[in-house]
Formats: sequence, C-alpha cells, structure tokens
Amino acid sequence: MNGVTVTVTVAGAGAIGGTIQVAALEHVESVGFDDVEPVLSVPRKALDWAAINASLDRLVARRRADQKTHNGIRLDLAVRHRRTEVDYQISAFAEIGAGHGLRMTLIRRVVRMIHEIEEGPRACGLASLAKLERLRSRSAMEPASTRTGSS
Repeated sequence: MNGVTVTVTVAGAGAIGGTIQVAALEHVESVGFDDVEPVLSVPRKALDWAAINASLDRLVARRRADQKTHNGIRLDLAVRHRRTEVDYQISAFAEIGAGHGLRMTLIRRVVRMIHEIEEGPRACGLASLAKLERLRSRSAMEPASTRTGSS
C-alpha cells in the first residue's frame, strides 16, 4: 500500500468512525453499502486494519468497473465546480455529535476544507488528505481527559 492510500484509508476510517459513533448515540444502525462496512471503523481504539483494507479494496474494485469516474461530492467539486450538499450531509453529523458532547474535530475540518474548495482558496487534491491525516493523528494522541470523542 502506498503512502497516499494509507493516508486516505486512515483519515477516512477516522471520519467514518465519527459518523458511526454519532449514529449509535442516536440509536441508528449503520448499514454497509457498495462493499463498505462502516462498523469496521469502530471502536476507533482497536481498528481491524486488515478488514478495513479488504473492504476498501472491494470498493475500489467495484468503482473501477463503474462507468462513472466521479460521483457525489467529488463530482461537484472536481468536475462541475459547484457547491456541494456537505452542509446537509456531513455537517449534520458534527452538529448532532456536538449535541452529545463530541468535538467532531475531523468531521468539522472536512466540512471546512470542502467549503474552501467550493469558494476557491483550496485546490481539490491529495494535499488536503495529508492535512486531514495529521489532524486525525494529533487528535488521536490527545489525552482521554481532554477529549470527549473527537472525530
């Protein structure tokens, strides 16, 4: 696995883990789709990286066979250069999580970065993923007494 893949996998698992945690607090069962198994991203202190990587490998294989090269938020940002639905999809997890006392650091940063891409000061690219991974690793190293469940 190359460095870019590792960064995407680790940062992605951190963000997914945050959304799964919020869903559980809201008594919502997370269901997988397209070979993604969200429950593999929790508990975040004991992730099964082999299972996560296998799940993502299946997703990559499925997507490579698709006719579409972009979809969802990525399509809006990279191809259509238009505003996304991030405030209604991803940001909602941060707000609901905050209601449960969670900081949702990673999710909030993802939302902010997407807005920066939409508005122009940030390019849509891999450099943003590296920044997310640095944030994820820093918040994972915070002492438990200062964290209430940041994502």
